[in-house]
Amino acid sequence: MLRNLFFLGLLGCILSGVFLFLRKDLKEEIDIRTFILPDPPELVGPLAPNTVLQNSEYVLKNQIVGPESLVVDENHIYATLHSGEIVKIKDGKIVERLRLRQQQGCGSFEAEPRCGRPLGLRRVKNEVFVVVDAYFGLFLVDMSKKNSTLLVDSRIPIDGKPLKFLNDLDIINEDEIIFSDSSPKWERRNVMRILLENVPEGRVLLHKISTKETKVLVDNLYFPNGIQLTSDKQNVLISECSMARIKKLNLKTLKLSTFAENLPGLPDNIRADDSGNIYVALASVRHSEKKSLLERIGGFTNLRYFLVKMFDGRFWNPIFEYVSTKYGIILVFNESGKITKSYQDPTGQVVTDVSQAVRLGNHLYLGSFRHAHIVKVKLND
Repeated sequence: MLRNLFFLGLLGCILSGVFLFLRKDLKEEIDIRTFILPDPPELVGPLAPNTVLQNSEYVLKNQIVGPESLVVDENHIYATLHSGEIVKIKDGKIVERLRLRQQQGCGSFEAEPRCGRPLGLRRVKNEVFVVVDAYFGLFLVDMSKKNSTLLVDSRIPIDGKPLKFLNDLDIINEDEIIFSDSSPKWERRNVMRILLENVPEGRVLLHKISTKETKVLVDNLYFPNGIQLTSDKQNVLISECSMARIKKLNLKTLKLSTFAENLPGLPDNIRADDSGNIYVALASVRHSEKKSLLERIGGFTNLRYFLVKMFDGRFWNPIFEYVSTKYGIILVFNESGKITKSYQDPTGQVVTDVSQAVRLGNHLYLGSFRHAHIVKVKLND
C-alpha cells in the first residue's frame, strides 16, 4: 500500500513538473540512450538465498551516516563518512576524527561540495592512508598526526575532462595509486543522474607520486566505481556499477576484459582478503523475480530524460528507501571470476544498500553509502 501511494505521489510530482520543464535549465548537456541489461539471474547455486547477514550487530548505530569505505584491523575500524570526516573507531567509539577541509554545518545536500565526501580508503602503513574525496581529489592522510597532503586536485582537468566524482582506489606500490572517476559531468550528490543517463563517460586513472603525474588508463566506462588489484598486481578489477558487471584491466597491455557480468545487483566497492577471495558489495539488488528500477525504465528514454532534467539529489535521496529493492547480498569470487558463495539478507531488514565488505577473521564488516551504522557479521565458514 505504501509503495503504491509512493508511486502515485511520484506521478503527481512528474505531472506537475511538466509545467516547469521548459524553464528548468541545466548547464550540463543531457545524453540519454536506450540500454537493456540481460535478464537478471536466478538465485540458485552459490546465489541460493540464505540468512547469513542477519547474524549481525550494528556498530555506532545512529551515531554516523554513510560509512562508505572501511579499513579494519584487530583493534580498529577506519571509515569515511557523509559528514566529510575520516574516523578511527575503537571498542565501538570514535577516538579520532580528521577532516580534509575545515568546514561547519556539514552533512546536507547543499553542504556536500563545500565539506567534501571522502569515499574509497586504503592503508599505506600504520596510521597512514590514501583516500579519495568525491569533490576534492586524492589525499595522503596521517590519522595519528591529523594532517593530509593533496596528491591529485579535482579542480585540475585530466586530458581535458574534469574530475567530478572520484570514487574508489587501490595502491599498486609506494609510488603509484589507481583510482576511479565515475563521471566528468555529475557530482556524487547527483548520483541518480549518472544512473538514469547511463552513458560510458567514466575513467580509471593512475597517479605517480614521485613525478606528480596523473594519466588515464581506460575511459568510456559505465559508472566505474569499486577498484581492486588482483593478487599479482598485474590486473585491476573495476565495478561498472550501472551495468551490473565487473571489468578487468591488464595494467601492462591496458586490454579490458569482462571479469563477471549479469550480477544480481549493482556492484560498489571490491575488496580482497589474504586468501585471494574477492568480496563485492551490491549497492542495489536485482534477480529473476525482481528487476531494479534502473533496468525497468532503461528503454524509456524520454522518461529518463525528463527525470534527469527535472530532479536532482534533493528529490531522489529522501525517496531512495521506497524505490530500492529490500535485499542485502555480498558476493564472493575467486580470481577467475567465479562466484564461490554469497552472504544474504533476503528481508533487507538487517542489511541492505551495502557499499563495501571487508573480512577479518570470522567477521565481515559492511559499509553503506546511506545507513547510520557499520554492520559486523558473524561468519561460520
